[in-house]
Amino acid sequence: MNRYLIISATLLMSLAFGVVHADAQQEAVMIQLMPAEEAAEDLPEGVPAQHRQFFLALRRVLTIEMHFLRKTCNPNPEQVEKIRAAGEERLPELAKWLKEHEHHHLKDDESRIQDRLITPLRIATRATLPAELADRYENELKSREEFRKQAVAEVMALEVDRMLALEREQHAHVVSLIKENVLPSWLQNMQVYLYGQYSPLPSVEVIGPALDDEQKKIWESQGRRSSVYFGWEADLGLDQFSNGVELKELDDYGGEEDQ
Repeated sequence: MNRYLIISATLLMSLAFGVVHADAQQEAVMIQLMPAEEAAEDLPEGVPAQHRQFFLALRRVLTIEMHFLRKTCNPNPEQVEKIRAAGEERLPELAKWLKEHEHHHLKDDESRIQDRLITPLRIATRATLPAELADRYENELKSREEFRKQAVAEVMALEVDRMLALEREQHAHVVSLIKENVLPSWLQNMQVYLYGQYSPLPSVEVIGPALDDEQKKIWESQGRRSSVYFGWEADLGLDQFSNGVELKELDDYGGEEDQ
């Protein structure tokens, strides 16, 4: 259905290339892989050298999330330090997991890697900031998740429509059903939805209430779909194809943006 294509493609492209959207307008941030000169950065004690690239990449993801938190809650430098420390504490564990699963597709019930890093930030924010500010951060996180779910549901519904020629009411119902039943693994890497033949699709149990009997038969008759994996860097949202586009360093709390 072409009437949905522009909206869905816009949502998908925004997510796939690193644009963060929430109720309160946030700055778009594009990330690229760790520059070579940063490879000499010291690792914390206890982090093996073979975990370096994963640890440093996760640290950059943490930097971006802290930037989002600062823009949302405007904490003071001492509060920023406490909250970031909670994220830093989680990095070695996640780096180890990435090293062991660098060619790993997330299972359906596995949460996004970024969410595993955000969890300690949520806890530290609640313990460090006033309740009103902690609630603001929580609401923005929920808004981001809803945006991802909506994008996934819209694009999956387009693929269902391509195969089953849905009526207008059916399409709306399918979008709603998918969004209600989104699996965590569907939200990890939005780039996969640029390639319909590789994207995950809902089961007939999920979208069946919106289909007629003939459509259900067609959907159930599908063979096993191929899958594609863009690598752990893409799963983290790191833009490995930015061709020189630099991530603005955001660690300096006293920088121009905070004046």
